[in-house]
Amino acid sequence: MTTKGRKRDNNVRTAILDSLTAMIAEGCGLAHIPIERLAKHAGVSKTTIYKWWPGKEDIFCEAFFHWTDNHLPTLAFADHGAKNFYPQFLLRATEIRQFHRGAIARTMLGLTLEHDAIAHQFQQKYQLPRYRAMQSSLQEWLGVEAKREDISLFLDLTFSLIYNFSSPNIAQTDANLREEITRVFQLIFPQAKLQSLIDSSR
Repeated sequence: MTTKGRKRDNNVRTAILDSLTAMIAEGCGLAHIPIERLAKHAGVSKTTIYKWWPGKEDIFCEAFFHWTDNHLPTLAFADHGAKNFYPQFLLRATEIRQFHRGAIARTMLGLTLEHDAIAHQFQQKYQLPRYRAMQSSLQEWLGVEAKREDISLFLDLTFSLIYNFSSPNIAQTDANLREEITRVFQLIFPQAKLQSLIDSSR
């Protein structure tokens, strides 16, 4: 009985989170989504929503992390192996860029500018896990000869490029981003052995 109740609560909670991200993705601003409208969209009562969250910003933060966990998983070297890793790395970078150009991420970034606590959550739950997963996977792919500080520099520049290419008004394409990341990679890791890893994975 308890298990069934918990499962139902989880399903209801997920329905609310998915409803909020869906509404924002469709162009509704968070400020223009009253709790009544969210409840109707999710098929629940306002009381149910207020049972779990004190306000919309709290709901959205959980919805954001729920969405990213399901749609932007962290990168793992073991999933791809040496031959296919670099293309997967570039694909993940462009996926993050595309997500940042959307309404869900723009809403979250706006909240991080207004609330220090949300900015901290964003860094701890979204940015750091992806950065550390890429750092670990790159180290495994490149091998022990690659310095950790060089990998960190490469990732810092990669994420800067992703953010710079994420503006909705920028004309550059995903292909341009991939070219810039590869150019940075070649500058930081000019060794022939490391370059051959890129060439063999194309």
